[in-house]
Amino acid sequence: MARTTSGGLFVWDLGSDSYNHTQLAANWDLVQTYWTGFDTTSHLPRRLHTVSTVPGSGTLGDIVFLTSTNGGYQANTFLRYDGANWRPIGGVEIQPAVPTSGNFAGRVVILSATDSGFAAWSIIKYNGTTWDLVGGWSAINTGAGSLNILGVQQAFDAYISDSARGFILKDRTSGTNYRLFIDAGILKTEAVT
Repeated sequence: MARTTSGGLFVWDLGSDSYNHTQLAANWDLVQTYWTGFDTTSHLPRRLHTVSTVPGSGTLGDIVFLTSTNGGYQANTFLRYDGANWRPIGGVEIQPAVPTSGNFAGRVVILSATDSGFAAWSIIKYNGTTWDLVGGWSAINTGAGSLNILGVQQAFDAYISDSARGFILKDRTSGTNYRLFIDAGILKTEAVT
């Protein structure tokens, strides 16, 4: 019995169905219309484009696959257009350096190398103005001199619940590592390896 699919294609599924050239031509027109919705390079739906540079704009929901490092994003990154900006899909990116472009509040990056005062494999977030560490700590860098502070800070107490543990400091002269601990109310040190 001849029928039409939900997509509008005409089907002759019985030998007794009467064949119609006009209907066959209409089928091919529908296939062509459908195919023009695909990217000729990636062969994926046109809402997903393969590009080497981040487009200036797009249509809400468009997705691009970036083939080159561009716009603050690494090559092989998927970006989605949110109606105003291109944002990475998945939320967390791996970057070799702190991004200087394409930034937005909430952007999260795992650094694969030491950069801008952050250690390699630090998880950092952009708050709309600056980059900082994720997890209650923030980076501090008061300058490049030996008497400047370079490290992490937090506004809360640090509590070490195991009496056999403590903060480790390296002796500047000997290079020996010392653990700070309290014993009977007295601050002491012990050499550790």
